[in-house]
Amino acid sequence: MLPVLFFICSCLFCVPGQAVHAACPDYSNLIKNGGYGIADSSGNVTDGCNLDTAYIPASVVKILTALSAFRILGPAYRFTTEFYLDDNQVLYIKGYGDPLLLSEDVRRIASRLKAQQLKHIRGLFIDNSEYALDDVPPGSSNSSNAYDAPVAATSVNFNSLPVRVDTRGRVFSSEPQTPWLPLMQEIGHGRKPGTHRVNICVGGCRPKTTAARYTSELFIGVFKDIGITVSGESGARTVPAIAKRIFVYRNPRTLEEVVKNMLYYSSNFIANQLFLVCGAKRFGYPATWEKSATAIQDVLQEALGGDMSDAAEVVDGAGLSRQNKMSVRSMLKILEVFVPYKLLLRKYRGVLAKTGTLQGVYNYAGYFPDGNPYVIFLNQSKNNRATLLDRLKIGHLEDNLFSQGQWINKTNYN
Repeated sequence: MLPVLFFICSCLFCVPGQAVHAACPDYSNLIKNGGYGIADSSGNVTDGCNLDTAYIPASVVKILTALSAFRILGPAYRFTTEFYLDDNQVLYIKGYGDPLLLSEDVRRIASRLKAQQLKHIRGLFIDNSEYALDDVPPGSSNSSNAYDAPVAATSVNFNSLPVRVDTRGRVFSSEPQTPWLPLMQEIGHGRKPGTHRVNICVGGCRPKTTAARYTSELFIGVFKDIGITVSGESGARTVPAIAKRIFVYRNPRTLEEVVKNMLYYSSNFIANQLFLVCGAKRFGYPATWEKSATAIQDVLQEALGGDMSDAAEVVDGAGLSRQNKMSVRSMLKILEVFVPYKLLLRKYRGVLAKTGTLQGVYNYAGYFPDGNPYVIFLNQSKNNRATLLDRLKIGHLEDNLFSQGQWINKTNYN
């Protein structure tokens, strides 16, 4: 776990010629270490406090990851996975970071390969060479939870296993589309009866190797289901020069669909896959965390301008790392640029919102019903974000009605 990096000083942002409420005292019972901001449709801050203090953004950073993906890859981008066959009928699968290669896709691929008269495979290997990563994602705790799953250039089902354990301790697949795999037995053994979604690296592993094993076992299981026989070894190996490319699978989901899934479910796996692919597309494969951090900083420079790009620092795409830092003002600017994609966010408490949660971190960022962006960053022990959001929403509604010459009784909106 990386150390927390954020400034402890704060200041109140003022716009020349524009009144900004000194709202910190009004919310002193809710904000002990944090800040908030509201902007109008032109990006002018209309209310806020501690706008320039750097806080841990947690999963709110996924909005920036999404914006970067749209800027670098384009909304219509589709991920690809390549298939190679050598003279000995050994199959090689090479991926480029597809975050949504699921069991359903594997069955589509298997059917296409069978239609090409592929009937027997004498070995199956996964090429993960397009990612040069040595460890799990920044901020990951190696827990059994699927949100801690590692990333890989070639991976399936979010690098998490769907297992069901019965009362006799037997392990099964919990999904009809996913066959039972030997890895399920290893990871599911000893777990309590019930259905589980388990990180493939629970307790620690070599992510590239374990992801390759999971992917190869899934393909082998599906191949056998549809009548393609498989023999020989399997695992991780780069594609040899003598192998011929026989098929390229283009995921039917566009980037916009991928991002919608990432934001709706707050998927750390999808976010980090997007983050890494952005870096690789901008600076060349193999992907690294460093390339991607630079690519995201470039997007900040392009979208926010040089005077704002240093107001955020991001080292992973999911927001798991406590080394990430961001100010309320910079997040408001990001939301201003993200407006064309705002409907990809979920609705929560009557507003569009992306949550951000870690231990001692409780954040929101999104848009009020009138389209104006808001940000709440609370880096403190008590989670008051929902109460603060409700009060800010009511205050924003009142301000709008008063500005239109209307009167409102606040108690009607409690």
